[in-house]
Amino acid sequence: MWTVKDNKKAPLFFEEMTIRKKSGKTCYFPKYIQDIITYVSNRKYIYMPGVFAEQLRKTYDKEPLHDTVFIYFMMLWQRL
Repeated sequence: MWTVKDNKKAPLFFEEMTIRKKSGKTCYFPKYIQDIITYVSNRKYIYMPGVFAEQLRKTYDKEPLHDTVFIYFMMLWQRL
């Protein structure tokens, strides 16, 4: 039997959602994350480097990131 474990220092990727597919928490990315994301008008993905991904995992350690939908530039984002 295999167990999947999250590498806490690995980068994260988020994909834009056109419709809300998941139930769960919806919130804005924290300020320190918003500060590193450059604005791109037709963006479909957000890449988050390891050091910021690690901090985001600590911030949301009680709720799995895959159950959390984030808001950024009036769009919804889910973890890939």
